[in-house]
Order: sequence, then C-alpha cells, then structure tokens
Amino acid sequence: MVLCPDGQKFQIKGSSITTVDYPTQNPKLDTKETANSNLKKIKDLLRQYPKFKGKLLAAQSKWEPVLVSAKEPADNSDKQEVQPQKATPTGTDFTTLDGHKFVAVTVSKVEPDGVSIVTDSGVEKLKFTNLPSDIQKKYGYNPEKEKAYQKQQADIATAVRNKAQQTATQQSVWEPYTTAIYTASRDIPTDEDQKKYDLLKLEFEVVKQICQPLLDHGIERETVAHWVYCTKNHRIVNGIPSSLVLVMLGKPETINRYSHGDDQWVYGNGLYIHVANGLVTSWSDIN
Repeated sequence: MVLCPDGQKFQIKGSSITTVDYPTQNPKLDTKETANSNLKKIKDLLRQYPKFKGKLLAAQSKWEPVLVSAKEPADNSDKQEVQPQKATPTGTDFTTLDGHKFVAVTVSKVEPDGVSIVTDSGVEKLKFTNLPSDIQKKYGYNPEKEKAYQKQQADIATAVRNKAQQTATQQSVWEPYTTAIYTASRDIPTDEDQKKYDLLKLEFEVVKQICQPLLDHGIERETVAHWVYCTKNHRIVNGIPSSLVLVMLGKPETINRYSHGDDQWVYGNGLYIHVANGLVTSWSDIN
C-alpha cells in the first residue's frame, strides 16, 4: 500500500494497482452513488487484501457518513427542499482517562490487559487501566486475568532474552575454533592444508562434546571459554579437564599411579602432568 502525496487516496499494489479515493468534501462530487461505489470497492478489497485492513477500514469510515448525509435528488413535484441528514459516524468511541479521544474506531482485538483499535494512522492498543469503568465492563476486564496475562508475557520475553544470551554465550565460548576454522576454509591450496582443516574440525567436535556438558551443568562460561582457548593453543593450565589434555597432546607414554589417588602423566618431551579426579592439579616441563 502506497500513500499518495495529497493524502486523499491510497493505492494497493498487487497483481494490479487499485486506487481508493477519499471524499472530496464537495457535496456535488460526494454523492450517494459515489459513496456506494467506493464502499463496494473497499468491501471487495477487504476480502482480497486482509493485511491492509487498517487502511481500508479508515477509508470506509470516511465514506459511510457521506452515504448518510449526501443530498437526495430534487423532487420537482414538491418545491420544499430536502434537508440533508446529519452524518452519523460508525464504529466505537473511546476517551481514555488521560484525555485522548478516539472517534468511530474499530476494535480489532481484545486481550486481558486492553483493546486494540484501528485508527486512521494504524493500530493502537488502549490499556484497560487507562479506560473508564463502563468500557472495562463492556469488554470483560478482570484485574486478576490481567495480572496473570502480564506475567505470562513477561515470562515469554524473559525466556526469549535468556535464549538469545545463551546462544551468544556459547558462540563466544567456541570462538577460538570457529575463527580458526573460518580462516582455514578460505585458503586450502594443497592436500596437506585440506588434511589440517579436516583435523581442526574434528578436534573442534571433540572439544564441544567434552565442554558442552560442563556448560549444561553450570560450570561458569568464562572458565569453560578459558579451557577451550588453552586447548586450541596447546597450553596446559591447572584445573583444566584431563580429557582436554588428551585432545592437545594425545595419550601419555607412561602413567604413574600413586597411592593417594593422583596420577602422573609422562610425555617423552620431558613434560609431567599430575591428574586427580579428572583435572590437572600441577604440571612441570623439565626442558
């Protein structure tokens, strides 16, 4: 739908262009015949283009008073002039408690906390708490239902927000790998580069299988993100899960088991890692 510059008509663009004129305020032009013609066109367009209901109802509200007030043709047998009837707007009138008036508008939706109305400028929602008691009663306002509805809407908004935050958090946790994979994917000139790229993706999948359950069980995001960063860059730190050490370095050459429960992992390059309860407790590199 496209508004024309003069504001007196609008166009609906579909498979063809249809123009709906507004009344000209000239009694000679705004006849009952013209009003009936435009109201019929609007009725047909409402069936074809329901998404433009607001604008079409606005145009309808302009023509309906014309249909009532337009002059009847003069009767030559009676010289008494036929007086035009006073226009009677259709629709519902609202006056909010803070003084805003809405005349002859259409109610499009009623919810526990208010009513939505169609005006010349579009759809607007009026809260029941800002409407007189007779209007509240007419549309079945119930403060308890309003409270429950508002809580439901707040819970939905919170769930959506938390889901978005969780998604953003998890994306940042995996950033060291996602960035590396994206960079590697842009330039794979040799078979060796392709092999490294495939191994990097495989390593990422293993890291996610290890770390995602830790996130799900409440381990702080910053902690898991640090472990992911260290794994990607092959850095041993105290507290990191031993399963990530296996991702970085593979299996140790020797495992020395002590009576107090700690294990010592020995790698051939002089690296010694002490593990207890699945976590690195200390490490040393004699080289």
